[in-house]
Amino acid sequence: SQGVHLNSISVQNEPDYAEDWTAWTPDRAASFIATYGKTVTDGTTTKLMSPESFQYSPEAWGNGKAYYRAIMKNPQALANCDMFGTHFYGTTRDQMDFPDLENSGKEIWMTEVYVPNSNANSANNYPEALAVSENIHNGLVVGNMNAYVWWYIRRSYSLLDEQGKITKRGYCMGQYSKYVRPGDFRIDATESPADGLLISAFKHSDTQIEVVAINKSTSDQQQQFSVDGRVITDVDRYRTSASENLAPTLNMEHETSTYWAN
Repeated sequence: SQGVHLNSISVQNEPDYAEDWTAWTPDRAASFIATYGKTVTDGTTTKLMSPESFQYSPEAWGNGKAYYRAIMKNPQALANCDMFGTHFYGTTRDQMDFPDLENSGKEIWMTEVYVPNSNANSANNYPEALAVSENIHNGLVVGNMNAYVWWYIRRSYSLLDEQGKITKRGYCMGQYSKYVRPGDFRIDATESPADGLLISAFKHSDTQIEVVAINKSTSDQQQQFSVDGRVITDVDRYRTSASENLAPTLNMEHETSTYWAN
């Protein structure tokens, strides 16, 4: 009523990391969604999101994935649940893939995390900040997430520091968020063409793609990128490193369907 569009509202924040009234069992959450889910968002365009588990894990913190399995096993709960949400605290790469949920036909959003720590005044530590890029990569590529949302945006360990300046962690996220925009689709790419490299690619339109490359090694790497079945007309690179923040190199050299970057 105040003109703010709510994309979604979740049933409960971190029911697996809670006490007293905030704690839900997976079966109770599924039963609530089946019985009352449509009532929560009745008459609005707001979507109903599943409970957001503290950790996207099959065993820790009360088995976070049990909440999603309970919903999928309850046909009415699954019908009433418009999308799934989770948090990534303590979630390792090998825990992020969840084929049953990814094939449910619903969007999956990672709605809260900070990595790699919340140490005071750590946001500009580099290469530590690369953990942000790697976590985003793993969420999108391994977990097939549709969205990745950070917690808190302004903190001494966050994307903005206490004065509101973009930090190294913020620029590492910016390698994705500034260019991979809502409506883009992730497309096939060789994920690790060389030791220490992580690659993901996204289609923005019929004439534009974005490639995000993370170099986790301790030395510079040069990598060839090829685009199947397309003629390259222009390549722009934006790089974040110890001394650079989304630094542009425009109109890079390229061949018909391939280019090199480091």
